[in-house]
Amino acid sequence: MPKATAEYQADHKRVRKVRGSPRQCQVCGTTNTRTIYDWANLTGKYDDVRDYKRMCRKCHQAHDKINERKQGEGGSSARLTTEQVLKIRSLYQPALGRLKPFSQFKLAEMFGVSRTTIQCILEKRTWRHI
Repeated sequence: MPKATAEYQADHKRVRKVRGSPRQCQVCGTTNTRTIYDWANLTGKYDDVRDYKRMCRKCHQAHDKINERKQGEGGSSARLTTEQVLKIRSLYQPALGRLKPFSQFKLAEMFGVSRTTIQCILEKRTWRHI
């Protein structure tokens, strides 16, 4: 599950505005009025209001744990493909001769991600399965 950034919160607010507040869980079927219900994103397409399902907090947390275990492109928050990650690693390798390797900042700009994302890829803190 992504961190609760302003953009993330705005996406969920837009879902509530368009689809209303959830009052039941579409996973376990509970309709208890004392239970907290959320709109849970299914595939990481946070701007698509149809990509959400009504879930009680318990089912929502279980759903998020399953998605956290998915690696690489299978994870709902993946912004890069396996091919792009391999390319990032190959471009950052120290070059021979007069050629200079790409900086983390340049790679981040090229692939539309943050420098921290590039650093995590290079240090294999993320995408370590490839």
